[in-house]
Amino acid sequence: MKYLTTIIANLDDIAYKSIEFELEKMGRSQVKLSKENNKIKITVEAPDSVALRAALNGITKLFTVYEKVEALK
Repeated sequence: MKYLTTIIANLDDIAYKSIEFELEKMGRSQVKLSKENNKIKITVEAPDSVALRAALNGITKLFTVYEKVEALK
């Protein structure tokens, strides 16, 4: 079974570039990144639930780092 999910987040260009750099390391999942207005759209396609969970964990870890850096500003 294939899984497909989309995340839309209100993040800036710095976050976009950081996520774009990390996408190469997503393993078995295919991740697409695009910008729409002031939002980032991340689409994840995975062959199974384990691969989907791994990709989403990686993406949410990036969000956590971004939030912590923003809090320091």
